Order: sequence, then C-alpha cells, then structure tokens
Amino acid sequence: MQPINLKADRFLALERIAVAGVSMTGESPANLIYRKMNKSCKTVIPVNPKGGTLDGDPCYADLKSIPGGVNGVVILTRPETTEMIVKQCAESGIGMVWIHKSLVFLAAAVCLKVL
Repeated sequence: MQPINLKADRFLALERIAVAGVSMTGESPANLIYRKMNKSCKTVIPVNPKGGTLDGDPCYADLKSIPGGVNGVVILTRPETTEMIVKQCAESGIGMVWIHKSLVFLAAAVCLKVL
C-alpha cells in the first residue's frame, strides 16, 4: 500500500480534476480547495448542481456535463450527494476519487452500495 503523500501526489498530477460541492452563494471548504488547486494543478473544474460560474470559470451541474470529462474528482458534499457523484464517477470511468476527510466516514457506508 502506498503512503498517503504518494497517493496525493499521484492524484494532484492528473490532467483534469473536478471539485464537486463548490458553493455559488458563499465561501465553503470546497471553494477554498478549488481555488488552491486551481493555482497548482493543471485543469480544475468546479461542479455544483446549479451550474453558473465560479471566479469566472464555468461551473458544471454534474460530471457528465463537463466537456472532455475529467481524470479525478474531489468530493466535498453531503453523504447522499456523495453517493450520486460516486455513481457518476463509476458510470464515466473516473477511477480517481478523493472524498474529503470530514465526509469519509459518513459517506463510506453509502458509497459501498455503489461499488
């Protein structure tokens, strides 16, 4: 098993990463992660069911709406939404998913049904 820092490096080296759970109405942990990753990663794409824009970048309603798709997804959503996003990842062939630590335990039981 790889150490966590190697897994993180591998994930962050992906060409296109979506951040699911950004907020259109204010600051959120997902917005902070999006902005940080947008400075250091290749292509970072915000995802929010309402769509719109975030910091001038197009925000997509779901993973299937992103032109060209993505290689990985950071998920910062409620457990019931996390389940839906994990299903979208599986259906789209996205094999790299990072679920934010504070949500892992709540979402793990829900996501096990998907896998």
